[in-house]
Amino acid sequence: MSRRRYLTQQFHDAPPKFNAAQRQRHLYLESAFIDEVLSKVRGSENKVYIALAYCYFKVSFQFFDTAYTKDLNYIARKLSAPHHNLNWERYQRDTQQNHKKLILNFMGCCHFEDAKAQTTTIHFIERHSRTRKPFKECFCQLATKLHKERIEIPSYTKLEKIITAVYADHESRLLKIGLF
Repeated sequence: MSRRRYLTQQFHDAPPKFNAAQRQRHLYLESAFIDEVLSKVRGSENKVYIALAYCYFKVSFQFFDTAYTKDLNYIARKLSAPHHNLNWERYQRDTQQNHKKLILNFMGCCHFEDAKAQTTTIHFIERHSRTRKPFKECFCQLATKLHKERIEIPSYTKLEKIITAVYADHESRLLKIGLF
């Protein structure tokens, strides 16, 4: 799998796409995850969903609203779970949120909504706005920064809104003092 580029909403908000060899390598469940997290989850369907969410997160530091059927079936076979009726759309929102917390905690990562993540994000974007870097460059570098800081990378729309707001705020401050 090549390095992910965060330039389009469609690409950013889609889970990583694997070929057979990549699927085998990236959709691997460590025994620690099985013992510490998967053992606490009830129901074979929910175990498949959290396992796939975990594997996607390991690769991208993101949680997704969709999943590929091949990946669902692969994980189900690995967990010896029935896979003929799996559908990511049946993965309940509140269950997803609980699983997200378990995964973030297990991986020692920070939720994007945490104060640390918000502060890191705003300071980073403010630096980019002062140097008038293009949106795409700021977006890509911010996603990389969040990954390095072990902070969940949110959806394209959420990052776009924050970047746009910070850039607009910086521009309005410049207008007030007459520098722009």
